[in-house]
Amino acid sequence: MKSKEDFCNILNVVSEISELEIPEILSAKKSQEYKDARWIVVQLLSDMGYYPSKICALTGLSTRTITRVLTDMRSRRDISWKMLRKNLAECRSLLGINTDTDK
Repeated sequence: MKSKEDFCNILNVVSEISELEIPEILSAKKSQEYKDARWIVVQLLSDMGYYPSKICALTGLSTRTITRVLTDMRSRRDISWKMLRKNLAECRSLLGINTDTDK
């Protein structure tokens, strides 16, 4: 059950940082702030070592979506998504996730 605990912790932190409610993060809302929050959740789960299949099971997102998020996340951060980059770094810090992918 560690995965569910990690997922809940990530959702709580992302909700706090993004100032969005958890049900909204997990919804199908298409506004950029909701998509960014979902992408951060997926990236954080991946940072913690979860495989895409487990991320799908936890989030309810499709395999295609998870794969796209993980593939596109670096380019999205590098292009100019300052708020996404800032929120991801802050979430990683609060969760104690150390990674070199932000450099």
